[in-house]
Parts: sequence; structure tokens; C-alpha cells
Amino acid sequence: MADPYPSLPIQELVSACGRGEALAWEEFIKRTQPLVARACLRAARSWGERDPAVIEELVQATYTKLVAGRLLADFQPHHPDAIYGFLKLVAARVAHDQCKAARAAKRGGEGPEVEFDEATAGVASPSAAPDASLLLQEIETCLTPHLGAHQVNRDRLIFQLYYRLGLSAAAIASIPCLELGVKGVESLLNRLTRQARSQLMTGRRETAAHGDD
Repeated sequence: MADPYPSLPIQELVSACGRGEALAWEEFIKRTQPLVARACLRAARSWGERDPAVIEELVQATYTKLVAGRLLADFQPHHPDAIYGFLKLVAARVAHDQCKAARAAKRGGEGPEVEFDEATAGVASPSAAPDASLLLQEIETCLTPHLGAHQVNRDRLIFQLYYRLGLSAAAIASIPCLELGVKGVESLLNRLTRQARSQLMTGRRETAAHGDD
């Protein structure tokens, strides 16, 4: 059966993403990545930031926010091309927030971080079991301390694409901005899973020990 998503108009593709259809997200990222990258670059330049690696992190952070925050599910277009302006705004906000936080950190302060709405992050399926959604949130919380500054956005996005949206490792590897092959994605997911399992087990042992006090 042919993949219908490459031929979908952008409004229908956005709606499919809002319903949590994994292949729709794959096509959406492929189709919109150049626009998001340009918006991130433009915003970052206003802060004097031109490092390609930083721009790539901002692109990944933008898609992470879109996936985690159900932004496409809640998006209401006022005209056929409204999604493009919306994406520019989201990308610019992410870039400005992160550049501002980075500058504050260099000065010894704590700048504001981009907020990810963990409570509404379950975009994989509206019928997903609540326990499964809560477990994923718990795992994501465990993962964050293990990720360096250059890893957190990409690794978090890959985790969400795989576990929340159900994309295969091959589908994730085909997304240009992630710059990983299939084996690289599989290796990363295995590492994140091991780290999360270890952290969860440690936390539960500590909870049980306190309960026995």
C-alpha cells in the first residue's frame, strides 16, 4: 500500500499529526525542516549566534516542543498557509528562549528554559492507557539528567518519536535534521532505555526503603 502522506495538502497533514499518526509526523518534519531551520537561524543571529551545531539543536528543540506540547493537535488555521507562520513563531520563540538562557548561563545566572508541557505530552494515541502515558513521563524525567547540553533536544525528540508516535528506527533515521543512521538510532534508544531502567529501579528501591522506615 502506497504511503499517502507525501501527497497530502499541508492542512490535512497537520491534522494527521494532531491525531498522532506516526508516518504523518515523519512527512511533516521532512517537509517543514527547511522553514524551521531558517526561522531558528534568523532568531539566533539576533543574539549573535551562528554556530551550525547550535542552530541544529534549536531545530530539534522546536520539533520536540511540537511533539511534546500537542501544539499541532490544538492548532486552528485561519487560512490554508497559516501553519507556516505558526511554525516560524514557534521556532523563533524556542530559539530566543534558549539563546537568552545560554547568555544568562555564561554570565552566571539562570536564564529561562523552554517549557515543555509534560502533562499533555501523550500524542501517540488518544486511547493510550493512562498508566502507559504516566510511565513514559516518568521515564523521560529519568532520562534528562543523563543527557548533556548537546544531546538533550535530539535524544528527547527521538525518544518521543519512537515511544509516543511509534515511528520505526528506520523512519526516524530518515529525518534529515537528526543526522543518524538506523543503527545509530537503535543504539541511542538502547542506551536511553538502559539508563531509564536503571534510574527507575534505583528510585523504586529508595522509595521502598523509605517506606520500611
